[in-house]
Amino acid sequence: RRSGANIDAGYAVLEQGSSWLGLIGKHGVARTHGSIFGSGHKQANEGAFIFHARGQLLAMEPGYPSYDLRDSVIYSRNHNVILVDGKGPDATGYPGFLIGTDTWIGDTLASPRLSRASARTTYQSASIVRNVLLLDGVGILVDRVSAAGAHTYTQQVHGNGSSSDGSFGIDNATGAARWTRGNAQLTCVTAASGTASRVVVAQRTHSPAYKTLEKHAALLTESTGANVAFVSLLIPAAAGDSMRPARLGCDGWTGL
Repeated sequence: RRSGANIDAGYAVLEQGSSWLGLIGKHGVARTHGSIFGSGHKQANEGAFIFHARGQLLAMEPGYPSYDLRDSVIYSRNHNVILVDGKGPDATGYPGFLIGTDTWIGDTLASPRLSRASARTTYQSASIVRNVLLLDGVGILVDRVSAAGAHTYTQQVHGNGSSSDGSFGIDNATGAARWTRGNAQLTCVTAASGTASRVVVAQRTHSPAYKTLEKHAALLTESTGANVAFVSLLIPAAAGDSMRPARLGCDGWTGL
């Protein structure tokens, strides 16, 4: 693997050492798959990311268990996307599949220490720009959401822990969440602008194998306003590392 993007396919991958960060942003035929119903893309995950480090998938997409169980994982609440008043790019029309919304990958850069990419899209009357960066193996998310009026936005991080072979915990003093998986752990700390910000931990469903469903912990950071920014650090380490990051602020990041 090397850092790179296939804009027409709707993917970007950033890699440094044992860390890699993937970004999804499909448009055109890559999203509709030529279906006469425009329903080829069947999960509401435009702008979603995954993060892999130290040989483990640490922040994840939920997978696909089977056609019969698809409703357990396909909706926006199961993906690392921004929600607008609790809703994402979910479709409601015939034939019931998720059509999503056109999203464009751009702003790509690859260098020995820093790689980046962005995903730009619009849904639920809001414009959403997600910048992802990989700096010395640490993932950075910078999300900017804007609309004509105020909404409650929710940034989601679905970590691969609190299932049969992982764990999850949160430090209330700093707001840092930590998932463990095998020999690795992911620490995530998120800051939000806007008003009435709060952090919620929710149990969500993913599919590690065919016709198999498990639960994991998702970190939800909510903020209200017309224009809101979220900044997250995704810090990988060996399981059991006692690092405790300081509380994060948005200042200096939102221009990225």
